[in-house]
Amino acid sequence: MNNRLLLCTLTLALLQWVNGFTTCACPQEVPSCTSYYVSIFGAPNFMEVQNHHHLHLTIDTGYVGAFAIGYAFNPFRLEGEVSYRWNQISKKQESSGSSRTQAKPHTDSLFWMINSYYDCCWSCYLTPYIGLGIGFGNLKTHAPSDHQINNHIRSNGIAFQTIGGIKTRIWGNIDLAIEYRYLAAHSHVVEQSAGLALSYAF
Repeated sequence: MNNRLLLCTLTLALLQWVNGFTTCACPQEVPSCTSYYVSIFGAPNFMEVQNHHHLHLTIDTGYVGAFAIGYAFNPFRLEGEVSYRWNQISKKQESSGSSRTQAKPHTDSLFWMINSYYDCCWSCYLTPYIGLGIGFGNLKTHAPSDHQINNHIRSNGIAFQTIGGIKTRIWGNIDLAIEYRYLAAHSHVVEQSAGLALSYAF
């Protein structure tokens, strides 16, 4: 009985705390939620290539950079994005054993995506959001001395990504966000990144 009473009390307190955020008076300088915007995103990039054709690759942490132009119509956003990713391959493993690569090959990729977002406007100061994206990607490796690796990761095709983050207005029309992205580029390639996004609304 005491546990149930404590749980109910904590739940009511949480609802009252959230309601305090949602009913607050937002600053007057916050512009309309309907606007065009541009954004940039940068983060470490973690790439995983699943076992394919009896070859497994160990890939070091790389980086990703993205630029987008979009339109916000509360609580939704729609944008076009181009992104570039780079990772270095440190080791390959075949069914017969493993060996380190000699020339330190790397992968790079270019993606053109259409992303849609939903902003959860439960606070005047912090806005969580989720997003989905679909587009086209060009993924390849640069390994002059290892054609097996080149053939393993080299393809064009449809890409999908899911996005989640939380943003805040830091000054004027500028928002800063902490963002996570999960991108499935091809049947055996997955890329994940978590970093910062900066956007400016016109």
